[in-house]
Amino acid sequence: MLHDQNKNIRTQQNLIYLCGPHGSGKTSLGKALMRYDLKIIMPEIYSRNIKLHTENGQRQILKMAGRALENYEYLQIAKENPYNIILGNRCVYDVIAYSLAFLNRGWITAEMHSDNIKNCRTFFSDENNQPLAIIMNPGFEIIKKHLYNRWTKHDKKWLEEDMEYNRLTCEAYAKLEENRMISEIYRGCQYISPVLYIEKEIETEDERDIRFIHEWIISHTSTSQTSTPKVPKSLENIAAKV
Repeated sequence: MLHDQNKNIRTQQNLIYLCGPHGSGKTSLGKALMRYDLKIIMPEIYSRNIKLHTENGQRQILKMAGRALENYEYLQIAKENPYNIILGNRCVYDVIAYSLAFLNRGWITAEMHSDNIKNCRTFFSDENNQPLAIIMNPGFEIIKKHLYNRWTKHDKKWLEEDMEYNRLTCEAYAKLEENRMISEIYRGCQYISPVLYIEKEIETEDERDIRFIHEWIISHTSTSQTSTPKVPKSLENIAAKV
């Protein structure tokens, strides 16, 4: 566990979440990391969100509750497998970003967005309130390319074809990188878990990209080293927010 100076925030140190808009490359990165290091696991979970057919405000609340339940299951898996590094799919940071995208798209009110931000503390446990995370946001044009490629093989997800929504989602994740929205929730806390923000398209076949990300993961888990890995030239646009 990691602790802040006031011992109020605890982080499960072998659990890292992959975050980012639809089409940002989370699944591809997770698979590449599992091939690179057999200790890394991206487990299937039982509490995945069901498909929702409801109005946008209610959808946000239900998705937040579902995400919190999924994160709790990832947390339990991490505790039961202390010698593995567990990769979780999405966390509280995604809830924050998508709530802002909904607001800017005009789907929820400012009051509803404010309530979503406040409710994050209630829905997400201490260990999942400020988790270790890798946020992938390669930009709208890359996201669009990935989505078009994915639609040739898989069905479209909820409103994925709404390109304005996708663009606003990328902008919302960019605000996470600036740490504005995280500080809005965790104002006054002395410890924020490390977040690696990636603003380029990761080449999963390029060992330099995967090696750098793997070194970042190892440096922030229970087997961590105190030194920070040197950023290779291929990842000059990666910014680690600690």
